[in-house]
Amino acid sequence: MGRFYARKHCIYRPICRYRLETCSLCIETVHVMTRKHQNGYTLFELVVAAGLFGLLSLLTVISLQDYSLQARISKGLTLAYEVKVAVAEYYSRAGRFPASGNAVSLRPGEEIADDYVKSISIGSTPVNGTITITYRAAGSISEGDTLLLIPLSRAGRIDWVCRSSTLIDNLLPSYCA
Repeated sequence: MGRFYARKHCIYRPICRYRLETCSLCIETVHVMTRKHQNGYTLFELVVAAGLFGLLSLLTVISLQDYSLQARISKGLTLAYEVKVAVAEYYSRAGRFPASGNAVSLRPGEEIADDYVKSISIGSTPVNGTITITYRAAGSISEGDTLLLIPLSRAGRIDWVCRSSTLIDNLLPSYCA
């Protein structure tokens, strides 16, 4: 775009885009678009930024709550390790899985507990040697929600299948079905 130069007579003079000029010959003010220097942010920009910040904060809090619940479920699996070892030892001696915790001389299930786990027990549902972890209420975990560790013997070793019909799927460890 070319430059605009002021002429002597205002009727023929193009309008300057960058400043306000006054024609001295006919005392007519020519209004020109002026470019203002912006200091700070508009209210709309601030509201949008605050909304985005609030949305990101909300998503962070939700994901942290899920991680907290997943940690509680993992704590139950950690406590169940002692019971898994007892079931495996019983299987190696007897050649079958125990039907209850009494067969492996395990302390009562309520003693193997903490703030998040109500009890851990050995039962025969769906198969002998099944370890049932019962959780206390916390967040989206209801009082009495259970996680089952089902033993399967394959070629001399024991594999554990993890199942739950009461816990939410996205809270279960990755190896649980």
